[in-house]
Amino acid sequence: MSVPPASTSSPLTVSGIATPESSDANRQVYQRLKLAFALGLRRQLFLAVCDDTVRSNVLAAQLQTELNQQALLQSLQLDLANPNPLTQIRGVLVSSGDSLTPRVRSQPRGLQLLGISALTRGSATSQWAFLKHLREIPAAIASLDVSLIFWISRPWLHVIQQSAPEFWQHCTGVFEFHGEPNGQAAPMRPTTPPPRSSPSRQSPKRIPPPPVWKHVDAALVRSILATRQEFDNIDPVALLNQIDRLHEGKANSSQLAERYQHLGNRYRERLEGDSPSQGCARVAIQLYRRAVQLWQLDPNAAERSLASLNEIGTLYWLLSKSQPREGMLRDLDASLTAYRQGLSLLDSQTQPQIWATLQHSIGSVYADLARVRQSPKEWKRSIAAFEAALCFHSPDTDPQQYAALQNNLGTAHWSLAQYEDAPTHLQAAIAAYAAALDYYSCDRDELNYAMLQNNLGTAYWTLSQQTRAPECLHLAVAAYREALRYRTPDRFPAGCAATQNNLGTAYWHLAQQQQSDPPTAKAYLEQSIAAYETAIEVSESLQSLTFDRLATFNNLGLALDRLAPLCDRSSALTLLQRAMDCHLQAFRGWRDRPSRAKTAVDAIARTVRLCYDLGGIEAQSRAFSQLPPALLSEVMQKSRFGGSSI
Repeated sequence: MSVPPASTSSPLTVSGIATPESSDANRQVYQRLKLAFALGLRRQLFLAVCDDTVRSNVLAAQLQTELNQQALLQSLQLDLANPNPLTQIRGVLVSSGDSLTPRVRSQPRGLQLLGISALTRGSATSQWAFLKHLREIPAAIASLDVSLIFWISRPWLHVIQQSAPEFWQHCTGVFEFHGEPNGQAAPMRPTTPPPRSSPSRQSPKRIPPPPVWKHVDAALVRSILATRQEFDNIDPVALLNQIDRLHEGKANSSQLAERYQHLGNRYRERLEGDSPSQGCARVAIQLYRRAVQLWQLDPNAAERSLASLNEIGTLYWLLSKSQPREGMLRDLDASLTAYRQGLSLLDSQTQPQIWATLQHSIGSVYADLARVRQSPKEWKRSIAAFEAALCFHSPDTDPQQYAALQNNLGTAHWSLAQYEDAPTHLQAAIAAYAAALDYYSCDRDELNYAMLQNNLGTAYWTLSQQTRAPECLHLAVAAYREALRYRTPDRFPAGCAATQNNLGTAYWHLAQQQQSDPPTAKAYLEQSIAAYETAIEVSESLQSLTFDRLATFNNLGLALDRLAPLCDRSSALTLLQRAMDCHLQAFRGWRDRPSRAKTAVDAIARTVRLCYDLGGIEAQSRAFSQLPPALLSEVMQKSRFGGSSI
């Protein structure tokens, strides 16, 4: 959705400010990990996957800080000289247990293991010793009575799947964060295991004959069979057959729910890979729904039911991203239903963090619904959910989530301002963005800090169109320039291009307000042109943009048109030649969008008229010679008689 253009004294005006942006996509993964641990379920094995070692250390430290408000989570570095995590875990539990008070002893306890990626630089013997000890953990975790988080890189994830299947099969969840390799986690070198500890060579597995299904739902069986080939390391049909046998043996509802949940997790983890499958997501939802149905039979399993409902809501939300409009609405409504059902199981006073997390997710789903339906009603509900979540997110104990909430609240207010009571909601958006900036540090989280500055600039720009206050435009420019200190072409080209586009538009409007002061107007127009040119250059090879690049071409042409009368004749004609090129570029790209194409034609006619005003009939003739034959008569009429859009 683009920002409506301002009404100015000139009927031709620039437009196309990029919509404020949502918080980092890693937030969803982090929240899933935090929620999974915060539920307090013991003897869980989690894998947190991130190729950026610095980012993983920051996330682990943040997780420990936030969870220690309600649970005891300790961190330890893997001993590279003796990579036996089980020995280290037991040592930490023994030493910490001696000093724990009875109150702390009753709290959920967990450990997160860091430094595993550094084993990549170790010897083959060390690597295989670590994998051997890893295979021993599932058998030992019952006696440890503790949950474990292993922070690893993607190469190690693949190695664990292949070489530590006992550990892999018992993993409760895999959480993959986005991050570029930073040189500290190089791909594992191809090695062969030491001769005495190498696993025996196995012959290829023979797929057993299809089982006879007696108790598992037929629709679920068909879904599992249809997605069987998605897996390399497990056979989901065999796991489903185990569930069928548990039904046959009259297992209790909790035992059955555990197995459905476990198989659902395997399908959920398949989505974290390089080529996620929508089919796997749909199957995971079926399995989680069955788990919820069974856990509802156990009055003590509300927390486990909540975990499955949260996964269902997240999966539907993820699926909505790749659906056409009707499918997107169905998936978003289903996501909302799951999150609300989970919320109904919670008491905000006794479980405030989890309650706030679900409210945050509900607010995000309402925001997506509002974008699809173009409805202020959903934006109001999104704001209500974000504000409810903020009541239980303290900036002192949970600064990152507090800041993410404030950013999303600001974007919801900005969006609602496009429908009603614009000044009030824009002021609320500015206040929310400013509150978020108090907790995003430019030296610790540059990209989110820059995103917030960009969003703040957009809120000030939009407010300037309502109030005609130059100070709002100056504040917008200051915010955009601050964002561009960190949104550089090499680090974040898409963000850099969007902010440069926004900066160009802000300078354009400053120039419009200075028409009585030609030198100042000229300086602002030159700044506008420079910003638009940078946006076009940086975005040339990008596939996904938050602004209309063709509109940027057209806006650049308009700025060149405005600058031309303020220059000498020779420079003016050169500027108009460049403007014509920009408008034609926009026209060619907008051929299949009639209303947009008309905007470009009006701009072309204006440029032709300026050529005549500043260079006479010869300059106008040269301009006409550039036009496609199909445009010639229309532009000649508009430029001669000053059509309605000029």
